[in-house]
Amino acid sequence: MAAEEILLVEDSDAARKFLKTCLAAAGFSLVTAASGAQALRAAQNQALSLVLLDLGLPDMNGLEVLRRLREWTQVPIIIVSVCEDADEIVKGLEAGANDFLVKPLRAGELLARVRAVLRRAPAPQPARFRFGPLELDYPSRRAWSRGREVMLTPTECRLLRVLASEAGRVFTYGQLYRQTWGQAFPGRRAAVRFHIRSLRQKLEDDPRRPKLILTATGVGYRLSQDGLRS
Repeated sequence: MAAEEILLVEDSDAARKFLKTCLAAAGFSLVTAASGAQALRAAQNQALSLVLLDLGLPDMNGLEVLRRLREWTQVPIIIVSVCEDADEIVKGLEAGANDFLVKPLRAGELLARVRAVLRRAPAPQPARFRFGPLELDYPSRRAWSRGREVMLTPTECRLLRVLASEAGRVFTYGQLYRQTWGQAFPGRRAAVRFHIRSLRQKLEDDPRRPKLILTATGVGYRLSQDGLRS
């Protein structure tokens, strides 16, 4: 069985060496990055099980790295920071982190928290999906419909990914909103309809007569399995 691969994002040489030593001794495979840009590239190119993310990076705030990752992947992310401020911890968790560790780290606690997050994590999803004539690349937010390339916004990409996770299933407006935006509010139907209309403009041959993203009247939308095969 292959070792689980962890992306370690840390600009401090000493901290990076300590973390690598602890995790490698526990049997994990490590990929390292010393900046936000390196981390984002590595996440696109590696099949990761978990990300350990320092907030104090030289080129961008770690929270920005977290937000960009969450645009396309649900890989577990643990923030590592010297900051003990409760507001900062809340910001990290609300941005999509699975856990928050405060430096200085102890090897035992680090490994226990990593293993706990991995146990709770869903099965990793590939960065690229193909469904009949529809192909999606989540990191780059590109899609191809019958060979024609289109660019998706982060919201469109997340919404399409929800629909594609179970082609043929009807997702309600509430389910689509919660899984795309992570919350619910009274105007969710209008928001979902707006972005579905935009996706149809980009992906359908005739947006007025959609064959790919179908409406379940009064309920929500589904990705048509027949449309994917056609």
